[in-house]
This record gives sequence, C-alpha cells and structure tokens, in this order.
Amino acid sequence: GQGGMANVYRGHYQGIHGFTRPVAIKVAKPHPTETNLLKREARLLAKVRHPNIIQIIDAGEESGHAYYAMDWIDGWTLKQLLTKNGALPPVVCIEIAQQLCHALASLHDRSLMGMRYSIVHGDVKPANIMLNGNGWVRLLDFGIASVHDPSIRPPSYGTAAYIAPEQLGTNQPDVRSDIFSLGAVLYEMATGERLFKERDISSLVRKRVELERHINRSHMSRQIQRCHPALISIIHRCTQGSPSKRFQSADCLGSALGDAKNQISKTPGLRRWIQFM
Repeated sequence: GQGGMANVYRGHYQGIHGFTRPVAIKVAKPHPTETNLLKREARLLAKVRHPNIIQIIDAGEESGHAYYAMDWIDGWTLKQLLTKNGALPPVVCIEIAQQLCHALASLHDRSLMGMRYSIVHGDVKPANIMLNGNGWVRLLDFGIASVHDPSIRPPSYGTAAYIAPEQLGTNQPDVRSDIFSLGAVLYEMATGERLFKERDISSLVRKRVELERHINRSHMSRQIQRCHPALISIIHRCTQGSPSKRFQSADCLGSALGDAKNQISKTPGLRRWIQFM
C-alpha cells in the first residue's frame, strides 16, 4: 500500500529457531518530516496495547529509511467492504462501531497508558479500519495521532470527509473529535454514502459553517430509512457541530450502541455476515 508519508509492505518476521510470522512493514519515505512522523507514530503505538488496535512488533532504521513492523491482518479495510457492499445491515454497523469504541476508549483513557494526557487518533475513517474473516475489527494508522495536551496546538490534519469541525478551526481537538469521526463512519456504513462529499477543504469549511442545518434529523431519516430510529439518533448526536453536544466519551457511545442493538430485531451479526457476504 502507498500513503502520503510511507509505503507498507508485506513481509515476514523471523525469530529464533527459524520461527516466522507474517507482518506488515511501514517504511517512511526518505524525507526528514516523514521519517520523524513515522518514528513518533511508532513510539505512540508502543504505548498502546488493545485487541482492537494494531500491534507494533519492532521498529528501526535501515539505510536512511525509518520503519516499523506490525501485525499482518488477513482481511479487508472497511473502505473495501463499503465499496463492495454499499450500506451494511444495521446490526453489522453497530457491532463494528462497538469494537471501535473499545479501541478509542483505550486511547482516550490516559490512566491505562500511564500518560498525563489522552491520545487523539485524529484520522478515524474506513481506510484506517480493518476486519478479518472472524469479524475482528482493528484500528490502524496513527501517523497523525496526537497527545491531547491543551498547551499544544496540533496541526489540522485528517481526512476532510471525516474530521470534526474543530479540526478545521481554532479550537483544540480532543477525544470528542474522534467521536465525530466515528459518527461519520457510522453514517457511511448505514447509508453507503459519505456524510461530507467535499474533497476541497475550503468547500468543506463553508459547508460546516451550516453544520447544524446540514446534518439534521429529517435529512438523516430520509437517508437511513431502513435503520432503527435509535441508530439515527446516535449518528445525529455523534456529528453535532459543538463538541459539548456529542457523546462525551467512547464508553458512553458504546453504551448507546448496545441499547440500540437490543432494540433492533435479531438479524445475523457481524461475524456471520462477513463469513457469508
């Protein structure tokens, strides 16, 4: 795979006595900025251990190329699944989002990592979410993740269609920015369409000036007619323009998703759906 700051290769990790395992190797492009970003990403990932977050295995530098090795996931990105299938069944949407909530809750809980501040992923989107054949979801690509230190203003990175309004403005992004992005992903899973289709940042800024009017309950109801009202309500709350109006934590969002799942008629869950899609 190829990205703006690095390329990713499939390789093998070789241990003692000939033991090997498949890995993905992320190699920074030969430029000081990309090299420093990848080293920073590796240091952040080394602090995080959670079953729904990609696990780093090793890191180093060779011939001027910084790299790190991580788990190889035999599966698909959520982006690939959406391209192939369009909108996903409501229960499948919820179960994917629940696993992502577990991942974000771990990142956002600074006490779990012995850190002073939380980690904000900053780029939650379908291309950075992978699933395997058992329906195991993992969040990856921490290239622009930041430690939420109120004294430091991180750069406004991210992918235009998924970032929260404050990431475009002057306010400090925080854990609720990831909640917004997850809401945008949930909307795309439920409808098969992006919440924001603009690719140009200036167009996106103009659209988000009228965010409350653009993302309203009636609009979502038309787009998600086959979904349960509880799911529409969750998406609406996640994507509020004001951070104070969103779910205030990934745990709170996860609880709401669990309640919504209980209200939806029993249909095949994620694991069964992905095995027979």
